[in-house]
Parts: sequence; structure tokens; C-alpha cells
Amino acid sequence: MKCMLTGSKLKIYGLTQNTETNEYMMVFQYANSGNLYKFLRTNFRDLNWQAKLKLLLDISVDLRQIHNTGYIHADFHSGNILQHKQISENMKSYISDIKI
Repeated sequence: MKCMLTGSKLKIYGLTQNTETNEYMMVFQYANSGNLYKFLRTNFRDLNWQAKLKLLLDISVDLRQIHNTGYIHADFHSGNILQHKQISENMKSYISDIKI
């Protein structure tokens, strides 16, 4: 709950448990543009510098908020950064797969 209130801005809808491994997982909001790796592979040439800097700012702010709650991200890579919406002013990046 602490992470949801002050950590990542990605909405958390609940928890689920893997029946084979008994590991718990968070259920996050759907990000319609997939992860950053796939997004950049298909859209990099269409992004201007302002959009690229906005991506970096969103990622930095989200990571700082996660760290400020006392959590860390143990597996930080472009596959764990989700993109929502297409290239526009409304585009937003979110960090997922937070280790608690």
C-alpha cells in the first residue's frame, strides 16, 4: 500500500499468487504501448528530443519516488519500464516489477 500511495505512479489493482511457485505478484494497470524496449524499437525515429527527454524525466521521477518509499528495483531494465499512450503530450512512462 505504501508503494501505491507514494511510490510508482503505475496503478496497482491488487495482488495475485502464482499457484506453481507460490510467489506473489502485483497486478498493474495496462500500458497500451508495451515496454520501453519494444516502444523504442518501433518509434525511435518518430520521437523528437522533447519526447525523449520526457521519457527520461518520467523514469527518473518514478524511480526517485520508489526509492523515497524505501523500496528498490532489483531488476531495472527497459523491459520493466512500461509506456502508456502513443507519441504525444499524453505519453507516460512507468516503472514496473518492483521488488518488495
